[in-house]
Amino acid sequence: MTELYNLSHSQAQNVVERIFGVAKKHFAILWDTNEYPMPTQAKIVSACGVMHNFICTYDPDQMKSRSIVSQRLWTLPLQNS
Repeated sequence: MTELYNLSHSQAQNVVERIFGVAKKHFAILWDTNEYPMPTQAKIVSACGVMHNFICTYDPDQMKSRSIVSQRLWTLPLQNS
């Protein structure tokens, strides 16, 4: 049971790290630390995800032209249970 938990946890961590890696390539505001309060920082990250998904939906060629794999952010892959 512990091994299954560790595997699931590791897979989820990899997904989150990949998501933030893609987001940081797209949005300069995520590159460095900033002086915004924590609630504002959370809204910035969410807004970047929404903008990325909007662009992927309505102008996917822009994502391909940046040579970044066009994949929706904040959408976890389905797990086989």
